[in-house]
Amino acid sequence: MTLRQEKAAIIADAKQGPCECCGKSWPAGMDLAHKDKDQKIANVSGMNGGGGSHQSTVKHMTFPDGRPVGDATVKEVEEEIEKCYRLCKSCHFCRDKGIKCHPQAILDDLATCTPS
Repeated sequence: MTLRQEKAAIIADAKQGPCECCGKSWPAGMDLAHKDKDQKIANVSGMNGGGGSHQSTVKHMTFPDGRPVGDATVKEVEEEIEKCYRLCKSCHFCRDKGIKCHPQAILDDLATCTPS
């Protein structure tokens, strides 16, 4: 297995299971959403070197040392995943917008779809 394949497998495994907000599993896939945007080093989706939907977000295309996020080590991928919630795309969108998705959501004090 190549390093890229190993990192891709770790990322895919982290996305397995139900949404940590609504509790549902969605066949369209799950997202890894950072719990604290200030602690975010990189977009997990781009850390296997295969691009990702957030590669256009310039702030998170390189590590603080200047390396491209695609050059992440396995340890760096695992550390970044630890900073994330597993969310369905709907809850991820709602959380980023600060809106309540649905009545079944596990809500925090702000009544948004933010995992507790």
